Formats: sequence, structure tokens, C-alpha cells
Amino acid sequence: MKAFIYGAGNGLRVYPFSIQNAKMLLPIFGVPVVKIQLKMLETFGITDIGLIFSKDNDGQLANICNEFPNLEIQLLKVQADHAQAWRAISNNYHNHNDVLVINSDIIFSLNWLKNLNNTYNFADTLFFACDNSIIDDGQEGQQIWYTLTSEGKIKNYSLISIDQYLTANEIGISKLPYDFFDKITLSDERQNVDYWYDYFVPLLFKTSNVAFYLSRDFWKDIGTWRRYQKIHLDILDYKAEGLEYLLDDFLVFDKRNCVHISSSHNEEVQYGQNSVIFKNVKIGKRTVITESIIGENVTIGDDCRVEDCIVLENSILNSHTSIGHKIIDGDKQYDRKD
Repeated sequence: MKAFIYGAGNGLRVYPFSIQNAKMLLPIFGVPVVKIQLKMLETFGITDIGLIFSKDNDGQLANICNEFPNLEIQLLKVQADHAQAWRAISNNYHNHNDVLVINSDIIFSLNWLKNLNNTYNFADTLFFACDNSIIDDGQEGQQIWYTLTSEGKIKNYSLISIDQYLTANEIGISKLPYDFFDKITLSDERQNVDYWYDYFVPLLFKTSNVAFYLSRDFWKDIGTWRRYQKIHLDILDYKAEGLEYLLDDFLVFDKRNCVHISSSHNEEVQYGQNSVIFKNVKIGKRTVITESIIGENVTIGDDCRVEDCIVLENSILNSHTSIGHKIIDGDKQYDRKD
């Protein structure tokens, strides 16, 4: 099986980080999302991986790939265009190998992949999904309605609500049959089309046996700053298999406050609640931090108050600064668009 990490979008909802960076480089407890996904795939045993991206992050991504000498990783740079992204997949899969496509902005536990080969053996195509009853504001996905046969095969499928149909969310992991790519035609003239739901899904239902793998296990979407902030707290609360190492060098305090061991956490710093401090952060005396994520190598002066903020790496806040509901990038401040 070959896996593709699909990350060719613009990431506008995590501006200003996305001005120059692919969303897959957002750090979770200081570890880029793409690195977490690569480690998960390596742990599961998938070694052939295509990495699709559209920003000028070639060097950063190459350095991350070099940390995985046992993986064969292709860097596939495309324009921020879904047709080009799917064409890259079509042109780089290997005959007689099924394809696993994973969105670049989700974090999931190892259990999702463990059930990949042993679930619904009759199905050529497998959409990973979870029941809507466990969806919260840290999870997005595409809402779907479906019915199943007695053996679990999808009998009906709709993107429009239908009475007596079951409801789930498809989460951005799909196993596709290798011969599917011989049946598709991608045209640059198909403007403003959601290729997945408007084109590929109907074609898959016509040409293969399709099933959902339904799970209640851990996954989170990182599409917005609010969800990015929330995933750190969820990982603190839920020890998801395959993600435990993210907390190895952090100290966890009361009220869901978490500080890397290399950062200052002296008695004069006051933590309110729900804050994560990455490594090599310097915080001045009597500063108060609550409901915030503080990135690597950040310096915060004395007598500051930081509330409901994302402070990106290498930023500096001078002493006596009071700030709330902002994204801080270097010396610039941006209103959050959650």
C-alpha cells in the first residue's frame, strides 16, 4: 500500500501562519503535524509515502523526511489546486498497490490504521468515519447519511439529510483500490468543483465495493485556530495510542496547564487554565498566561497578561503587555478568525 498525505490547500483559516507555511507544518506540542503523521505511518508499517504540498516549504519538509531513513518519501509539490493534487496521486501510485489518502490537517490514534486491513474484507474502497454522536468542536469532517446491508456494506449514501438514514462524519482517511486511478479523468476545466464528493465518490460507488470503517477512537481536525488550540487540551485529556510521546518532555499542572521542561515555569509566573508552553520559552516575573498556546523560543517580559492567544515561534512580547484573542507572529498582532 502507498500512502499520500494530501496537503495542497491554502490554509486560509490559520492565517498568518499559512502565508508562507503549509498547514501540515503546524506544531502540536512542538512537533509538526506531518511529522506526527509520518511517525504513525511508520509505526503501522507503511513505508512508501507521497507528500503533497503547495507552499515553498521544500527545505523544511526535506529535513523532516531525512529524520525517517526507513521511509521512502516523495515530495510532490503542486499548485494550490485540487485537480493538480489528485493528478499527482494518479501519476505516482504503483500498479497493484492500494492507495491510502490522508488529509494533512488531522491527528488520529494508531487504532484507525490497525483496523485497515482486517475490516470489511469485501470492500475495495474504505472510507474512515465516526458516528456523529462523538463529534465536537474539535472535529470537522464531511457529514454523510447512509444505510448498511447486514454484512456492513453501504447500501445507500447521501450528502443530504434523509430520514431513517444513519449519520456519520467522514474524517479524511480513505483507502482506494489501485485500479481506480485508471478510471478517472482530471480536467483543469472543472472549476469550483469538489473533486472528492462531486466526482470521485460517485465514481467509486459505480466501480467498486464501498464501506465505511466506523470508529469512536481519537481523531481531531486542525483546520482552524480554535481547533488547533483545542487539540492540545484533548491530547492532555485522552491518551491516544501512538501519540503518547508528544507529552514526554512536558510537565502537566492543574487546570490543564502544560509546560515544556526547557521553559521557565518559576513560581512568579501565573497560569490560569488551558495553556501549553512549548520548549525554550522565557517568561518574565508576575506574567499571567491563560487559555493560550505559546510556541517555541518565545520571550515574554515581566508583568504581561496573555489571554486566549496563539503566540507563534520566535515572537517577543515586551514587558507590561496585555493582550487577548490574538495571533502573535514575531512583532505583529492579528485578530483571531476562529
